[in-house]
Order: sequence, then structure tokens, then C-alpha cells
Amino acid sequence: DYAMFIEGVMVGVIEAKRPGVALTSVEIQVSNYAIDLKQEGYDPKFMYESNGEEIQFCDVRDPNYRSRGVFAFHQPNNLSKMYKQEYTLRYNLKYNMPKLDTSNTLRPCQTDAINGLEKSFANNKPKSLVHMTMGAGKTHMAVTESYRLLKYAKAKRILFLVDRRELGRQAEEEYINYYVYQENKKFSSLYNIQHLTTDGINDSSAIVISTIQRLYSIISKTEHTDEDDETSLFGDDVIDENDDVRKVEYNDEIPIDSFDFIVVDEAHRSIYKKWRQVLEYFDAFIVGLTATPHVHTRAFFKNNVVSEYAMQDSVLDGINVDSDCVKIHTEINTNGIYIDEGEDITMIDKRTGTKSNKVAEKGEWYSPVEAEDYIRTVIKQLQRLQKERFRRSDYVPKTLIYAKNVYHANTITRIVREEYNKGNDFCKTIVHTTNDVANVTRDFKTSVKFRIAVSVDMLGTGFDMQSIECILFLRNSNSPIYVEQMMGRGCRTIDSSRLREITPDAFDKDFYLIVDAAGALGALDKEQPTPKADSNKSKRLEDIINKAANGKATQTDLQVLVTKLSRIKKRIDETTQTEIKNVSGMSIDELARMIYTKTNDYKQKEQTIQQYGENYTQDQFKKVQSIMIQDANAPFFKPTLRTIILNAIHHDELILTEKSDTFLNITPVDIKQNKNRFDEFLKNNKDKYVALEILYNTPYRLQKLTFEHIDELANAIKQPPHNLTPEKLWRGYEKIEAHKVKKNPTVRLTDIISLIWYVSGKQDMLVPYGEIIMSKFEKWLDTQKMSGAEFTTEEEGWLRNIANTISTSCKIDKQVIKDEFHDRGGLGKFYELFPDGDQMLVQLHKEL
Repeated sequence: DYAMFIEGVMVGVIEAKRPGVALTSVEIQVSNYAIDLKQEGYDPKFMYESNGEEIQFCDVRDPNYRSRGVFAFHQPNNLSKMYKQEYTLRYNLKYNMPKLDTSNTLRPCQTDAINGLEKSFANNKPKSLVHMTMGAGKTHMAVTESYRLLKYAKAKRILFLVDRRELGRQAEEEYINYYVYQENKKFSSLYNIQHLTTDGINDSSAIVISTIQRLYSIISKTEHTDEDDETSLFGDDVIDENDDVRKVEYNDEIPIDSFDFIVVDEAHRSIYKKWRQVLEYFDAFIVGLTATPHVHTRAFFKNNVVSEYAMQDSVLDGINVDSDCVKIHTEINTNGIYIDEGEDITMIDKRTGTKSNKVAEKGEWYSPVEAEDYIRTVIKQLQRLQKERFRRSDYVPKTLIYAKNVYHANTITRIVREEYNKGNDFCKTIVHTTNDVANVTRDFKTSVKFRIAVSVDMLGTGFDMQSIECILFLRNSNSPIYVEQMMGRGCRTIDSSRLREITPDAFDKDFYLIVDAAGALGALDKEQPTPKADSNKSKRLEDIINKAANGKATQTDLQVLVTKLSRIKKRIDETTQTEIKNVSGMSIDELARMIYTKTNDYKQKEQTIQQYGENYTQDQFKKVQSIMIQDANAPFFKPTLRTIILNAIHHDELILTEKSDTFLNITPVDIKQNKNRFDEFLKNNKDKYVALEILYNTPYRLQKLTFEHIDELANAIKQPPHNLTPEKLWRGYEKIEAHKVKKNPTVRLTDIISLIWYVSGKQDMLVPYGEIIMSKFEKWLDTQKMSGAEFTTEEEGWLRNIANTISTSCKIDKQVIKDEFHDRGGLGKFYELFPDGDQMLVQLHKEL
């Protein structure tokens, strides 16, 4: 249908189809065009197919070339460079990669990973997963492979994605200091390395290191702060089904071929749910590095695990040491805290530490509650365990304690100093607000005096310290991946002489001790109930603020927000109120008043009359209303304001009681079976997860499930030995995990989608599929109305019925309208109500 010329040279052809046409069915047409054109003296290399929604691309010079989906068309200047290349990237990957020299610096597990990756690249597999346990050298392996890809495959640029900015600094150091034996030079003298802390990618950069948050902000042209880069995405690992996916639009300043390879360090669920469109934006091979491969991770990478090196392998090879795990049981962590009516309690602002005293109005179980005696009881037992297990008289083993928040961490630090009868140098808090945090962290790694560090998330991932011998959990987590990461901070081996430099009376490190006093290890057991996520009220406030950040909070949303702002105003201190005013230019009262005014029907009518006079039209009112609602959204475009307000609700008051605690017992915990259960299940049942691969590996904006897919899966699980139906599965989960399952009076066949999402960990609550679809429909309807669309009662009734049809059959098209809506007037009535009905059906199907 189209030929592409650059500087008079035909470089490619395009086959264009209408929306909905499957592109794989027209690939042969493009190939035939290329053959015919060659006979006419042309030599196009690039083949595109597009239906306006999807674009496929291939370069016919690639070995066994095959089409792949791309986000947009490549830019002419980049196509011109590709056209003039002697060999394509995929040709080099298959034929020009020399055998790996294993004589220098590489461990066998690193060699296996590189060979596995290069075999996967040679076979043109777009996604590859490397499973390499903590401490085995994933980053060193990735730098080695980066050099080979730049040198021999002639890759233009490689993106290295990290979880937090601090981990980016560590990766940058690894690249800078990597010594290339083949060339007798450091990596940094051969290739430019850019740690992305600004809003642009340098043309000369061969390696770009970034958080996915910052990369998204650059593509989407949204605000981003250094503070955003310090927020670990492991906290996102337990995802609510209402979480907004970070949608990406094309940015011509960031071409889709900006990177040839994307390396995702510590690949985990939030990358593939909330942020996956950032990865799908680029026409690049994706490499995942993970120490904790779970079902959803394997599914996203199409089970293409190119090498596996588990914790037990590393223990046998002497790279890591094994763990001993115990749980401390006390009266409070077993049975909770009951506050009597009239009891004196202390309320503490978790952010500022400000205290206020009050009397309990009634007797009840309180949450969240902290009892200092509980912390003190646990610390006493920790001392006893350390003496029994390590048998050292002079030096406490280097110990890392995980706390819930900054106030909690500071309390623990104080109690540790008191119980061990030591000074400030012995135990310190390391959190993001710690002064000179880099030096304090470095001191913890090397100092003989500094024995115990208390942290929240700062040292939870990516923190390497070989001399740690003990980890104490005084906090919980719903994320099994995050718990495994935190546990792994103590697994590294260390040379005996080096250990004695840091812990003088130590002989050797042959194990490390994990002490759980908060039920954290329960997250590793999928069958054990975990606490619910934040309350609906907190979730609702976060939802509204996040929608406002994208300019999508509706009038109803914003009116709810006014009420919530008025409530939290009473609970925040003067410092926070000043911060809000400095950032937004308004006090919290003025902010709430402004939103109220902008979303008030009467005020909107007043503004319309002022602009258009008494005889304004409905379209004019809608236009004014839309502008005023957008004005109400605007303050939340600033990430700092969002952070301050959300911190105000998360750092709410904590109840502190003087109730005493009683030590009960210490029990061993066997975590190995729990850790490996789902990995082993997936390995043994890969054929049953075809549906998972569909859901995870189709680009988010193009996902299309058919009723036939669902029916096929339902029939498979119905056969012996499974004998299962969606109804049986749903009722089973209602019994064993009632707190995470929503009642579903009529389980439909399409509810199997919700079951897949839930079992695979993609959805934290089991919610009927129809409810999810109708929730999306309400959001779509709100968006249409905000854009000025008007629907009569009859039209809205039709739209709701269409959405309901999608929820039960996974599809909607003209034939369905003809068959299912016959009693309502069929196609004739549909086109009478919706003249652009074909386009609307495509849009609804895509959105829902």
C-alpha cells in the first residue's frame, strides 16, 4: 500500500489494513511486494504491516527473519543508518559472536548465563530471563555481556534498569571499574556510561543506567524528582487491581530504537504490571535478572529461562552460606494487644515523633499498636540467640534489623543500646533521612564498633555486605519477593581474615541467622493468610490523587477528595501544612476550597454565564465544566505535593502502650519448601500456563482474549485428574482465603480470567471478572463525559449492556449486536443511536 523512500532510495514497504485485521495473515503480501519490486530494480529491506492499532516490522536481512510488534514506526534517520549497515544486529548475534573466553574473572554460573543469553539472542527470542541467586554476580555478568554486545554484535546502546537510584550508582561503579582483559583497558575508557539523572539521553552514551520511574517521566514528559528515584518498586510487588498502568504515548525525542537491549536488574511484578508499557515502548531485546523468579516473572519472559543458579547451588559452590531461621513468639506478637477502657495511652505521629497523651474511650483490640516492652522482649531473646549460636564473648555479630517506619527504627535503636548496654557507636538507624547516609552505611560495613544497624527499606535490596551474620525482622511484608530479598542481605561468604578484621573474635562464616519476630517469613507461604492491604479509605485517597496526577479525576472523585483533605487537615502538623503551602501556593484549607469551587455545579453555571451569557448552550457548559475540573486536577501534577499528602496519611498516629509482654518460645522455621513450592510447580506444569503467557506477553494496549481461549482452558481443567470448574475453584478459595476473595453468587466461565490473575499473583484480591469490566466501563464513561460527550438514558442503557456483554463473552462486534441485541432493535437501532458505532465498538473492546 505504501513505499518508504529516504533520499530517493526505497528502503521499505507498508501493508495497511483496517482496525481489527490480524496482521500475521497479511505478512505474505508484504513479502510478495518485495519480490516484485526487486524485479523492478528496487531493494527494500524493511517490511511493515499495520492496522492502525498494531504495527509489525521486520528486516529481511535478518537470519530467518520474522515480524515483531513495535510501538511506532522507526524514524527516517535511524532507518537510513540501519539500511546502510553491512550486517544487521540479529545477523551479528547469530554469526559474529566469538566464543566466550572463560579464563578470566568469570564464575561457572556467570559463564552459563552469558552462553544462555547469546543462544537466546541468536534464536531471535525477544525476552530472556537469567535466574542467578543473590551474591552470585549478576551485575558483573551483565557488564561482561554488555561489552560483548557492543563490541561484536555492534549494539548501539544498552539500557540498564535498576530499582533505586542508589543501585544505579553501584551499577555505574561496576561498569566504570570493569577491566576488559582482551583490550587491556577499563570499560569506561572504551564506552561512554550515563547514569540518567537528567531529562535526556546523550547521543554518545553506549550504556544508560536509570530507574524505570525516571525513564517513564522522560518519555511521558512528566515531572520527576530525585526522591522518586529512591522509592523501591519492591513495595509495589503486591498490586491492587485498581492500580493505574503507566500508559505511554509516542515521544519523537525518544525513538523506539533508542536501545538495542534492556537489562532489568531484579525483575519483579511491578515492572510487568504497572510499568510494562515503558518496556514495550522500545524495539529492544529484554533481559531480566532475578534472584527470586516467581510465576509472574517466568510468564512474562515466556518461560525462556536461559540459566538457573539457585541459592542451594551457590551454597554448594561456596559463594553463599545457608541460613538458620527461627521465630520468636511472645504474648503480643501471638495474640495482639488489648487496651482497657480508661487506660492511658500515648499517640505518636510516626513521621515527626510528636507525642500526645489520651485515655482510651473503650476497651478493644487496637491496631496499629506498639509496645516498647514487646521490642525489649525480642531484643533480649536476640541477645540470647546470638550468644548460643555464635559462641562469642566480645563482639556481637554484625546484625541488620528491619523496622516498620522511621519512628519505629529510632525506638528500636534506643532499646538496643539500652539492652546491650552500649553507646551510640554500637547501634545506629540507617534510613533515607539519615544525615550523610552514604558514609554511615560505609561505616557499618567496615567499623568494628558499629555492630547493629536498624533500617526500613534503605538496606532491603541491592545492599551488599559480606560480614552480616544476623538479620532480625521486626516488620512484616505482603511481598514474598521482597522478604526473600531482605533475607538475602546476610547470605554472602567472606574470607576468614577479612571477617576477623571486622569481627575480631569470629573464626569463620559458615551460616547466618534469620530471626523473625513479626511473621515476615509467612509471606513465603502462599497458603498462609496475609494482612489486607491499606484500608479502602486510604486506597481511595491514593486512587483519587493518582488519577488527578494524570488529569483524570472526575467531578465525583474531586468532591470526595475535598472531604478527605478536610479530615486529614486535623491530623497533620504545622510543618506539613507549611510544606503543602510552599509547594502548591495554597494552604490545605485553600486547596480544599479551590477544589470545592471548581467542582460545584452552581459555581460552574456562574462561570458559564459569565463567559457566554444567560442563554448558554449545554456544549458551552460542558466546556467550562471540563476546564474547571482540569484546574482542580492541576495542583496534583506536582509529585512533591502528592508525596507530602500521601505521607500525611501513611505517617499517621501510632498508639503506644506501656503494656508488658511475655516471652513464650522460639521455634525453628523451615523456609526452603515454601520458597521453592511455586517455582517447582511451574516447572512441572508449564503446559497449563498457556493462558498466563497470553495475558503477560501480549502488549498491554493490544491484549485480546477470546471466549474460545477461555472455553479451551475451562475444558482442559474439567478433565481428569483435575475435575475442576471455575465454580469449584472460586468456592474453594472462598473457604481457604476468605479475606482475599470477593463473594461471587454466579460464577461465570469468564471468571477463569480472574482466577488466573489471582493464582499467578497478578491480582492481589480475587474479584469477579464482570465487576472488573464494569469498573473499567465506569471509568471510560466518566472520561467520555469529561471530554464533553453526552448520552441519553437510552444510549447509556445500550452502552451498559454492551459492557456487560463483554464481561460474559470477552468480545463485542457487529455480529454480536445483531444476535444478542435483536430484541432492542439490533444493528439498525444501534447505528441510529451511534452513527460511529464501528469505531466505538473497537474502542470499547480495547478499553475493557
